[in-house]
Amino acid sequence: MLALALAGCHKEGPAEKAGKEVDQTMNKAGQQIEKAGEKIENTAKDAQK
Repeated sequence: MLALALAGCHKEGPAEKAGKEVDQTMNKAGQQIEKAGEKIENTAKDAQK
């Protein structure tokens, strides 16, 4: 049980930090792509009017 308790208290290493940064960057990029898609869709709908 002590090993499990200690395993949960480890410090975040450089690879974990980098991984989190990549995740955040990909999430932001995905949001921007989604916004761009919505703008394109709205423009297409306006053009059909």
